[in-house]
Amino acid sequence: MAYNGSIFDPKIVKIFLRKVAPYPLGTIVKLSNGKKAIVIENNEECSMRPKVRLLDDGIILDLTSDLNFRNVTIVEVTQP
Repeated sequence: MAYNGSIFDPKIVKIFLRKVAPYPLGTIVKLSNGKKAIVIENNEECSMRPKVRLLDDGIILDLTSDLNFRNVTIVEVTQP
């Protein structure tokens, strides 16, 4: 997060990100692998890497713990 540690207290930023999900449930996102997905579950410990369901085939990816998708990130919030 921009300004973390320079303007904002890092402890407060961490608490904020644990309580306010950057990708709320139902958000449609584009992944770095080009696929579109919908956020189905947030991870309080790592809010930038939620669990998502791919829109094209319904596969569920846990961006936090699934080793096959550690390099896949959310690149933008989009529409279906």
